[in-house]
Amino acid sequence: MKHKPHTLVNVQSLAEPQRAKYRRKVYDCYKAGMTKYAAAKKCRIQETTVGRWYRRFDSAGDAAIHGGKRGPKPGGEKHKLSDEQMKALKRVVIDKTPDQLKFDFALWSSKAIKEYVQSEYGLSISRRTARRYMQKMGFTYQCPVRSAREQNPVLVKKWLETDYPAIRKEAAESGATIYWADESSVLTCATKARGYSPVGVSPVLAAPANRSIRCNMISAVSNRGEMHFMVFDGAMNADIFKDFMV
Repeated sequence: MKHKPHTLVNVQSLAEPQRAKYRRKVYDCYKAGMTKYAAAKKCRIQETTVGRWYRRFDSAGDAAIHGGKRGPKPGGEKHKLSDEQMKALKRVVIDKTPDQLKFDFALWSSKAIKEYVQSEYGLSISRRTARRYMQKMGFTYQCPVRSAREQNPVLVKKWLETDYPAIRKEAAESGATIYWADESSVLTCATKARGYSPVGVSPVLAAPANRSIRCNMISAVSNRGEMHFMVFDGAMNADIFKDFMV
């Protein structure tokens, strides 16, 4: 016998007392250590709703069970952030990325801002309003500077301040030229990610440094701008690097 699938409850259409009952059920699942998927299945509501409530529970505990007033007001969208909330939001966008706050975004977009405001302040704003907030706070939507997640700032600082000066001194004493070399590849995929950041400051997109790609070119540039490059077949190895060096 086939069983009809359970119909999900649209909690957005419920009155606040009923929504609070569902939040209580989800909170019990949260305290029991259940996953968002398991809690959503048990309570028969959307997993995205459970995820939003879980984030509130992370920051406010059981106080988040009793939500504030919500829903559209007569005369259009009147859900506004206070000056203090705007300052706090600006600080968050500058100091954090959405994934650090357990949101499913790598960079701040209007959708990410909308979901953060809903989760943090219980205010439902449109993506257009989110874009207006960003513009008002001096943010622009731009392509990011990519940074490897595995980069160690302490080791980088040590290399720049200690190791490199020693290398530069040795090169000067021996009459050698320092070249900065790297491999590169032509990618068939587009990289058009964008996110909000203060005017004049590019957002940083953390990406894995260890990616299994086959490079087919090596190039090197000196501090004076002298450049050399070589195209080769297959993967880089010691013999290819030696050929490039000589």
